Amino acid sequence: MRLIVDGRVLAKNAVDVQTNGWVCYVGNNDQNARVVIDSNKFSDKTSLYFAPAVISGLNIDTKEEYWVDYRNIKNFHVDGDQMTVEFRLRNSQDMGGFDCFDTSLEFTGESGRGRFKFVKPGCTQFADTEFGDTQLTGNFHNLSSLGIDLSKWTVVRIETRNKTSMVYINNVFKYKTVYNTPIGNIRGLFCRFKGTGQLDLIRVYDQQHHLVYGDEFNQ
Repeated sequence: MRLIVDGRVLAKNAVDVQTNGWVCYVGNNDQNARVVIDSNKFSDKTSLYFAPAVISGLNIDTKEEYWVDYRNIKNFHVDGDQMTVEFRLRNSQDMGGFDCFDTSLEFTGESGRGRFKFVKPGCTQFADTEFGDTQLTGNFHNLSSLGIDLSKWTVVRIETRNKTSMVYINNVFKYKTVYNTPIGNIRGLFCRFKGTGQLDLIRVYDQQHHLVYGDEFNQ
């Protein structure tokens, strides 16, 4: 938020537009994206799952590529540079995924963000990662470790310690990256699928591995 007078910024401040729990952005592109706050549409009572048939009812063409983006915006009261977050998810063609089955896991802080984008093996030119001031893309860097088969239930764990981020798949170390600009206190969690993926668990731990947030999406 900025106060601008005659083209000069006199004051500015960050404002969180918080969500009431999890919401979903879904669409073929930014122009036809819809914000869905009714969790009954994208929850099957045990997980976050937006069935293609329900998405079609929003006038979104599920025969073309579309994106399902789950977001929870609030103050999680945890340092994004000293934390652990776990996601259990899957993304496959039989449930509504597309092509390389892009799956992005992200947390946004007061001063930066952390993100890993996973794709199926063989598609890692489309993988990327961003932590603080470090941004790497599969076109110019070897991100083959981010080529993961997510067609079955998989636990993805992201740890940050002393400006180093590490990702583990089913407890197996896969990749790490270092950065300099701090992420800061976490204000949002994101899980984005190309097509319709499924998320049934998320847990966030602080530096001492105390659970600060957990959800298994049981209603």
